[in-house]
Amino acid sequence: MYLTKIGKNVSETDPHVEFEKLADDLVMVSVNNDPNDRSRIFSYWRLSGDGSNPPLEIGVNSQTGTIKSITIFIDANCFREISFPDSHISYGNMRVDRSIFKKANDYVDAEGHYYAALAGNKFMCSFHGQCDIREIIVNQKIQFYLDDQDQLRGIAVNNLTDTEVNMIKALI
Repeated sequence: MYLTKIGKNVSETDPHVEFEKLADDLVMVSVNNDPNDRSRIFSYWRLSGDGSNPPLEIGVNSQTGTIKSITIFIDANCFREISFPDSHISYGNMRVDRSIFKKANDYVDAEGHYYAALAGNKFMCSFHGQCDIREIIVNQKIQFYLDDQDQLRGIAVNNLTDTEVNMIKALI
C-alpha cells in the first residue's frame, strides 16, 4: 500500500534537508518538507526495506494530508540504478489520502524495498523498484514521483552540496 495523491496545494514551502553520517557505512537523509507546519500530531507511512536499516518513513499531517517529513537511511546495499523519466511536472505540495491511517499518530507499515541513486547533484530514492512515472510534483528542491495510479513511488532531493554528494559517494 503506497501513499496516494488526492490533491495538490499550489503553494510551495521551503523544505529543510539534512544528510547526517551516522556511521562510516550509514547516512540518514532527513527532509522537513514544511518547516512552517507547527502541527504536533502526524501519522507515518513506513516502507520496510531489506531489514538491515530502519524503515523509510514519511510523516503526514493528520489534518491536511500534506507530507511533513521524510526520513531515509541509506547504506551501500541501497544503491541501484534508478531512472525516473521526464513526466508531467507541476509545482506545490501534494495532499495524500489519509484514510489509510485509522487514527491520528498512526503507523502504516508497507512491505517492500527502497533503492537509492546519485545522479550528479541529485539524490533519488525509488520505492519498490521501477514503475511508470506519470507526474512529478516539485516543491523547491524536493521532487515527488507519482505513478499512473497517483501513488507516491519515489522522491528526489536536488541541488546537493559538494559535502552531501561526497557523503553519499563514500557509501557507493
